Amino acid sequence: MDSAFGGWKGDFKGFFLGLQLNNSKAYFESHRKQYENDVKAPMVALLADLEEEFGAARLSRPNRDIRFSADKSPYKTNIYASTSAGGYVALDAEGFVVGGGRYIMDPAQLAASCSSTSASFTGVAGRSNRGSLRRKLATESGKRGMKAQTSRRGWRVTSARTSRPSQPGGPAPAAAPGRLERPCAAR
Repeated sequence: MDSAFGGWKGDFKGFFLGLQLNNSKAYFESHRKQYENDVKAPMVALLADLEEEFGAARLSRPNRDIRFSADKSPYKTNIYASTSAGGYVALDAEGFVVGGGRYIMDPAQLAASCSSTSASFTGVAGRSNRGSLRRKLATESGKRGMKAQTSRRGWRVTSARTSRPSQPGGPAPAAAPGRLERPCAAR
């Protein structure tokens, strides 16, 4: 297969650094050709090469949505795209990033993901290995002086830290960042 993508040969780093320093319409318009040739064109070529394996991609726009943002900078300081098969590529002044996975799933994909996750916790003859997994995690975390944390059935905790008042009746410290997420329906 002949590849149309030849890499980023232009000064994409200089473009993004300049945009970080002067994120204005005047700067972007005066450097639009540089954006089109050194940033966007190689990304479009890369996505065209990846389309056969990862499906159609959706390229980001350079404009930011500033309607409800306190930061009114009009342009993004990166370029990124996501593919229909769950891939992600991004480029900024720091370099190139590649990722995979799903951010939002349709109901059929979510059901398939939940059933495959549940299957990985099921042992011989359909018995659940969750109890032995919890015991193993509790043993391992006990060795490190940590406490095993559980949550409501069907929910997962995104932060293992919790805050308690330092003295009875005293003010509670700020809660650690974290929340409960419900990725799959309760079984």
